Amino acid sequence: MGGLSRRLFLLAFPVLLLGIVFSPNPKLLLGDFVGRHVQIARNLAGIFFFFMVLTPETAHPQLAALQHVVQGMQTHTESLDSVSALDRAIDLVDDFGWNHGFLINVGDVKGKILDSAVQQRLDNGPGELKLAVELGTFVGYGTLRLVRMLNHTGAEIITVDPDIFAYTVSSSLYEQAQVRSRITMKTNYSYNVFAELKKQGRKIDFLFVDHVKKLYLPDLKLAVASGVLAKGCVVVGDNIRSPGAPDYKKYLLEGDGSKLFSTEDTMMHIVRIGFLILAAACLIFCNCASVVLRSYIIWYTKLDQETATSPEGRFHLTILFYGAFFRCYIMQSATTDVLRFAFILSRDAWRPDVFEAYRRLLIGDAWGELEAGEFYICSWSKLTKHQTWLDIFFQMLLHLSMDLVPLIFLIMAQRMGSHHAWILWAEVCLVTGCIHIFVFYALWWIGEVSLKVKYFCRAWQQARAFNGFRHGRSSIMHMTHSIWVMHDENQFDSQEQEHRSVCVTLCTLFHWGEYLFPVIICACTFVFGLIDQRSFLALLGGSSMVMSWIVITASNYADRIQPLQPPGWLNNAFNSPDVLQRWGEKWCRLNHSAQKRQRHPFAITLIMLGAVFGGYGLRWLSLSCLAILFFLFLRLLFMYFEGNFGWAAAIFEAFFEGILLQCLVITTADRPLLDAALIFLLCAMRQFGFQREVRAGDRIRIVSLMALGVVHFVVIAIVCWAFVTSFQMNNWSAFCTDMSNCRYEQISPRPEVNQAYTPLCQMEFPRPDGRDLKFGDFGLFASLTYEPHSRVQAALHHYFPEWHLDDALRETELRDRPNRNTDWSRFLMFTSADKGTTVIAVRGTLDAVDVLQDVSLWMIPAILQSMGLLGPDIGADCWGIAMARHSNEFPLCSVNLQSSYASLLRVVTDMLTTFPNRTFYLTGHSLGGGVAKLVDMELTSRHLPKRPTTIAFSAPGLLLASQVLYSGHVSTLQEVGSALSSITIRPTGDLVSAVDIELGSRIAAPCSGFALQCHSIYSTLWHIFTLCGTAATSVNVSIPCSWPDHVSPNRMQWERTIENYLNKHPEKSCPGKA
Repeated sequence: MGGLSRRLFLLAFPVLLLGIVFSPNPKLLLGDFVGRHVQIARNLAGIFFFFMVLTPETAHPQLAALQHVVQGMQTHTESLDSVSALDRAIDLVDDFGWNHGFLINVGDVKGKILDSAVQQRLDNGPGELKLAVELGTFVGYGTLRLVRMLNHTGAEIITVDPDIFAYTVSSSLYEQAQVRSRITMKTNYSYNVFAELKKQGRKIDFLFVDHVKKLYLPDLKLAVASGVLAKGCVVVGDNIRSPGAPDYKKYLLEGDGSKLFSTEDTMMHIVRIGFLILAAACLIFCNCASVVLRSYIIWYTKLDQETATSPEGRFHLTILFYGAFFRCYIMQSATTDVLRFAFILSRDAWRPDVFEAYRRLLIGDAWGELEAGEFYICSWSKLTKHQTWLDIFFQMLLHLSMDLVPLIFLIMAQRMGSHHAWILWAEVCLVTGCIHIFVFYALWWIGEVSLKVKYFCRAWQQARAFNGFRHGRSSIMHMTHSIWVMHDENQFDSQEQEHRSVCVTLCTLFHWGEYLFPVIICACTFVFGLIDQRSFLALLGGSSMVMSWIVITASNYADRIQPLQPPGWLNNAFNSPDVLQRWGEKWCRLNHSAQKRQRHPFAITLIMLGAVFGGYGLRWLSLSCLAILFFLFLRLLFMYFEGNFGWAAAIFEAFFEGILLQCLVITTADRPLLDAALIFLLCAMRQFGFQREVRAGDRIRIVSLMALGVVHFVVIAIVCWAFVTSFQMNNWSAFCTDMSNCRYEQISPRPEVNQAYTPLCQMEFPRPDGRDLKFGDFGLFASLTYEPHSRVQAALHHYFPEWHLDDALRETELRDRPNRNTDWSRFLMFTSADKGTTVIAVRGTLDAVDVLQDVSLWMIPAILQSMGLLGPDIGADCWGIAMARHSNEFPLCSVNLQSSYASLLRVVTDMLTTFPNRTFYLTGHSLGGGVAKLVDMELTSRHLPKRPTTIAFSAPGLLLASQVLYSGHVSTLQEVGSALSSITIRPTGDLVSAVDIELGSRIAAPCSGFALQCHSIYSTLWHIFTLCGTAATSVNVSIPCSWPDHVSPNRMQWERTIENYLNKHPEKSCPGKA
């Protein structure tokens, strides 16, 4: 007991100490004297944290901006007049906001709107502009723009901000711009300034509102009520969209303000262009994810148990896997580079000189940026006459393609009003965005390759020239051997800037994690293998961890390693090979640290795949991953011994890997020539793995690489899971082992039904014998698909004694299925005793093959909806339809996804033809419901005279998935969707039915559990029967009392739900379940 008390005391003491130190008022706990000293200590710690961690950019961006302006003004030794000093100060603040820090001022892009508003007031009147007032000074940037526009007039400019700090910074900025005498600064609140102006009888002709967003509307109303706004006064409000002043905007557009002001809500075309480019980038991302999915579906279709057990078969499957893996990895790497340039192009649209970098690449004036690998570091050079005309032509072309053409199609869509016209408009915008992204990327690629070849030829000549002595080892290798080095030595313009940048700490931590991540994965794999007694996993993790540790440790001894002597013929051919080595390190990132950074994602992917293969028992694939890791390990070590001939080793490596990759693709592809050509194109886009490190947009590249890597890894894991479990028998059942001794609960009638759920309880579906079916009946049919095939007939007899399983037809369908490896749908057919009604129930997600079918059909809609969570909802309406329709455009690894339910479609079509007088229904839960609705859509598009009615439970939507599957085959899917006869039961809180957008009818069902619980068919039926009683079914049904045991692992939650219900209705208790 004493030991327990001691441990409790040791645990409570630090908790109490932390509570005292971080308490809001230590004086209440410790007294005045001790509490005051605790507060002093906390303040000193805060000051220390401020000086050691925070930087001027993050703590006080105004000070950092002012310092940048002062330094920039000092670089101009020549005297500046007031006009040039004002322009110079504005440009320096803009430069700080774009390239050095973050400011919340109006900025140069929106500043043009402010300038145009002032000019409009000057041109159109009424009268002379005598007084301009700005609410919210901050750094004083907006005031400078007002001074520049009103400098030639006698107008007085007043800026209002109660913050003394803003007054100090802005007054210093005005002094630098030499306009301090033109500005009246008031450190007061707006209502006092309005009262003072009213007392003086002065009127405001121009009001710029840029202070606290929640005060926009009160201050505007106060100015109106005070009568200080002159007739024709122009009021400009900044940031009414983001972060937003919705009440202010609504007042001016819809409220009483609309009667007082003629309001213009400026939506800059730059926002639309940026959205267009980013939407095109999302389309490119979806195409890459689709290629990854299709590649591994092809690999899965070639897997079978007999092949996987023989050595020859395993070798063949390994070759097939790496053919798919390298195709996907190269596609993934090339896509991330394209997405990086899509981000740069979108950012380029927001430059003051719109599309500055793009236009300079187009006319050939960006060689300085190309050589430095960074945009916006050089200004426009003196253009020739031809370049000037080319720039004008390309500006017209950009305006035509990004403004006029989309506008024309937009007007056409508005006039026509059809959904097809809106989709066409979105498709035109996406095509335009993709064209500009690829042109921008191609221009950079061509320019960089041109410079690379140019400097290689120059370095080749210098290396071959004989000048009387030989150069030693390249000094650059000594500078770049450290594993902790940043991307390059010129990342910061000065040592002071490096110390001031808060990104240094974050980027250092990121790169530490980047290099330690493989070691962490290896260690986790090793420990898991030991704990789970999987020796092969432990061997994989331990071997990979040792190799990673050796590579990291070897970098510390790089200076002591003597390079190997190259062959005599190679050594005699070059007098100064260090020149070529320096070329390779600058233009092909051949220094050791850059090579490790480049190969880290590949190594991490291999380690994770090896762990997955080992976990699933696919040791032959795991061993192949370990072998490739070993060769990668040897390659990284060999770099230390290359010396000045690393460039020759890199050329040989690229040549050898290119030939090996082409052989692998040709051997494993279904369309070898096309796939080989596409892979060669992707390798060329990546410059065969030796492209230069470019800082611009590198974080976007890393983020997109991680996102595509997650998609890649998840698809591989699901495919392997499906292969391993596809040969296992499923014996899961919602009934007890001995069905004759099961305890059942009889469904009893409910006296009252909630009117909100009347359709759920009372809607009926006709049968020829008059005993109509209910929603509960279809739910029971759908639940039977999860039963083992040997128990389906008994379970069916329990629920529907007069119905029988059409087993002969089902067995014929399974035996004659043409593509068993690609056709994954499992379904049952139930026929009534009079053979007048047949219900075809499709099974939902029960095993890994069903998960693979889920992913193959609804991955693209899920990705589009996930992107909508991070930004604009691009997955909705015409944009989502257009992107889903073109998400399979890249012609690599073609797969017909409709084949996954081809047998169901064929059987339904045959049954409709064979039995024209029979009533047919389709039903299913989750995946089964979604597949049933897809079959219904296919039959609807064929305009058959008779179609089955579809009732789906917790099923995903169809809008985007149907576009992915039927793009190019069904032209009017939206019109077809309106003719669907499907009904989806969507429980409250279910996430699966929230995927994609529903086309048919939808009925809500109650659910009191969490998301996974509400998705269960048994949960849905339980809530329907609880709500409706016998009104939800056409037969006298009793359900197994063991249902709650099978619905969710969280049995206690379900037991509480059942007990609550049975406490109110004890007559419904099962025996032994009081």
